[in-house]
Amino acid sequence: MNKSIIAILLLINHLIFAQNKDENLDFIRRTFIYSDENLEGTARYRAMSGAMGALGGDLSTVGLNPAGGGVFLSSSGVITLGVTTIGNKLMFGNSRSDIQSKLNLNQKGLALVFNNKGQDVSFKKWVITAHYTRSALLDSRIYFPNNEEIILKHYGGGDCFAGYRDVSTGSTNRFNLALSTNYRNKLYMGAGINFYNLSHDKIVAWYAYDKQADEIITFSANDRPYNESGSGFSVNVGAIYKPTQEVSLGLACHSPTWWSEIRNNYIFNDVQDKPVAECGKPPCISLDQGRYFRYNLNTPGKLVFSGAYIFGKLGVISLDYTYKMYGSTRLNSSTILGHYDSENAYLKAFMRNTSQFRIGGEYRLNRWRFRTGYRYEQSPFKSQQRTVIDASNQKKTIGYVPFGRLNGVSLGLGYNWGRFFADLSCDYTYHSRDHLTKKGQYIKRYERWGEVNLNGEYYGKASRSQNNFLLTLGMYF
Repeated sequence: MNKSIIAILLLINHLIFAQNKDENLDFIRRTFIYSDENLEGTARYRAMSGAMGALGGDLSTVGLNPAGGGVFLSSSGVITLGVTTIGNKLMFGNSRSDIQSKLNLNQKGLALVFNNKGQDVSFKKWVITAHYTRSALLDSRIYFPNNEEIILKHYGGGDCFAGYRDVSTGSTNRFNLALSTNYRNKLYMGAGINFYNLSHDKIVAWYAYDKQADEIITFSANDRPYNESGSGFSVNVGAIYKPTQEVSLGLACHSPTWWSEIRNNYIFNDVQDKPVAECGKPPCISLDQGRYFRYNLNTPGKLVFSGAYIFGKLGVISLDYTYKMYGSTRLNSSTILGHYDSENAYLKAFMRNTSQFRIGGEYRLNRWRFRTGYRYEQSPFKSQQRTVIDASNQKKTIGYVPFGRLNGVSLGLGYNWGRFFADLSCDYTYHSRDHLTKKGQYIKRYERWGEVNLNGEYYGKASRSQNNFLLTLGMYF
């Protein structure tokens, strides 16, 4: 009897899990992009691919390891401007590419150094740093090319598939405040707190070609467009130890980021079967209705292990390893206990902890600095079996991975005038991804009738590349 009850409960849980699969997938995508931290910061930091956890002396390294503030020799201020170019490409029978560029204020910050005078002082200095940076750029434009093999059926008949778009814009931003110290020029320690905010807009739509009217019809997802906004915070502590003048070792621990009351504002239309006299053609669609929901999110914590070898005044080579703990990712509601149990089970089943590797180097020639770096990040997603529809309108089973591994390279140079300095950098990243169209109801907007219900997911192989060109200007005082 007990075994029968357990079997029934397991079956019910499996059915609920499967029923919510599409909603879970949407949350898992958002969880990843809100926890993903692009290589943002100063031009020097990015030119070395962020491999500076054991070096310090740069405002961006304080965000990585707060002990890095203790390395500053004098107070300083910096500002960084950049141009970002994002390329998205998708294969769905034919290929469709999109390129967008934008000018950004990447970061700005200040380091204040308070020296303790006296040769016998153990704590040589205290340093306060305040630093704003764009933590991640959420802009993405995915387009499926037209395909005459696919017919979109709706009340008005059936029309050829003329395209699909999934467009996101927005960013997450971070303000870091840290306190660090220098103990006998051997041990550097620090602690910081990070305040985050996010803004994310998304729209999803199908396009159908009406041959009779010779026009393109747009069907928008019934819970799109949406805008999400929220705020969060995290804390981090770190240390840098120099056993010799040439060797530097670093360790930093980052808590999860606790996002609170993320608000999702979205558009929804009620679809009802009413008499033709009421709206012309059934089913009748209500006017756009604004709705919203809220949720809380904990994104992963991480550990950063760093090492560097300093070649006197000639330069440095450094290496960072980051272990990111996606097992700490959780969704929850402040009002309904257990509301996101299904989504959390999905996260646990299909996400994993990851490793990230960064290596960077700097060569110094008089006042010039020449830099380069490389980084690699594992995908946090386990492959999951999903039945999808391909470009030939046939069903097949794939091992689905929403976002693949990432590779990046970087170059840069700098010049130091003494009190003033300038740095330039260029970095390139690439990662592959599998893209699935959103299932569910799509509405012909701005009219009182017309809908398409998609019960299957169309599959396209996508890739994303990003180029960043940065200029950092700074001064010591």
